[in-house]
Amino acid sequence: MNLLSLVIDSDKTVGHNLLLTDIRPFYEYDGNNQRLDKISGYKYEVTLPERKFEKIVVKITGNQRVNMDDSCDFLPVIFDDLQLKLYWTPSGYNISASAKNVRVKKEE
Repeated sequence: MNLLSLVIDSDKTVGHNLLLTDIRPFYEYDGNNQRLDKISGYKYEVTLPERKFEKIVVKITGNQRVNMDDSCDFLPVIFDDLQLKLYWTPSGYNISASAKNVRVKKEE
């Protein structure tokens, strides 16, 4: 079995209390691996209080979905169709994350 084809249960892995702390754009690259000026989407950095405050970055292609101003340290969020994938580097295994959308979690 190929470890890279594993399907990871995102709810059990990251928990349900996701705190958005930063948003950064990511860019397209050409065939020579040179970065272009065109923004492909955004990376949403999330802190996971249920996982000893570990962090994960979730990529979403397209326009920025949520805004944060400087007066806000974090926003509770929900990701639609959060997908986690395992990948290997010489320093070990890592997890990449992507989603279709991110929304600010409404207070109950």
